[in-house]
Amino acid sequence: MVRRLYPDSKVYRSLDELKAEIDIIWDSLEVDEIRRLVQSCPSRLTDVVKNKDGNLRNY
Repeated sequence: MVRRLYPDSKVYRSLDELKAEIDIIWDSLEVDEIRRLVQSCPSRLTDVVKNKDGNLRNY
């Protein structure tokens, strides 16, 4: 979602504008996309532990 929220370093003028965009993006998510994200959670959490809570560039 972050990539969709901030294409080309987009800046939102208000919290309401940001919330509206989040709603649009959330509604556009496909079931398969959500399923893939859920299935990737265990490996993402493992990466967090290995990286000692640092940033994860692959995600």
